[in-house]
Amino acid sequence: MEQGHGTSVSVPRAAQLAIDLGGDSPDLHVVREAAPGGYAAWSAEEIVGLHFILLDDLRRLAEPETPLEERFELIEWVFTERELDERPFSFRRCVRLFMRTCDPDGVRDELRRLALAWLREAVSRLPAWLGERILREPQWAATELHRNPQWINEELLRHAREPDLFGGFPPEELKS
Repeated sequence: MEQGHGTSVSVPRAAQLAIDLGGDSPDLHVVREAAPGGYAAWSAEEIVGLHFILLDDLRRLAEPETPLEERFELIEWVFTERELDERPFSFRRCVRLFMRTCDPDGVRDELRRLALAWLREAVSRLPAWLGERILREPQWAATELHRNPQWINEELLRHAREPDLFGGFPPEELKS
């Protein structure tokens, strides 16, 4: 049983990849020299290292200080469309490279379960009206944060200046 930021969760082997990849990330020298045509020349070690860094970033989902915008970006990468699964640097490719016997879909299933708990924990620090709205409509919140990373701060300021008499917010005004 793994204790994670006030939440007790069981961590199956597949989920362990998402939570604790262990070890330090490889030392990357991202670009050694420019190849003809303006493309960067990457070594095999650097490409493998980038795959590792992408997977290692999933640790940020469990860290309380990770901004919601970053959480949504990580979740979108994990749960991308199936047609994109075989592209370089996709979540599936990264899992296959580092955990050859681990099923990427099993890792996704565990992340789906864990991500909801982590998201609930993250929004618990926000006012109830906003946290509930984000949990009810996460895609809407992700879109707003992609559009404007300061969206939450702006909404909190707006709400403080123009509070609703009933303790909530006018739903249509936030969907702008």
